[in-house]
Amino acid sequence: MWLFVYGPEPLGYHQVSARDLFTLDGNTIRSRQHPRAATRLQAELDKAVKAQNFERAIILRDLLKARQQPLAA
Repeated sequence: MWLFVYGPEPLGYHQVSARDLFTLDGNTIRSRQHPRAATRLQAELDKAVKAQNFERAIILRDLLKARQQPLAA
């Protein structure tokens, strides 16, 4: 079990199982993505556009596009 701490607030941490992070088979690529990542990226994109931070919005838009494209085998 891994513990990721990302903020000073009381719930500023997340526990992740080691099997979600590592694989013993070096020939396969782990393509599992966190289920809430797309909604979080979209929310961050909306905030960036609302704040007129267009450079950040471009980066977030590109990340969302990359998530939609399948990984090459």
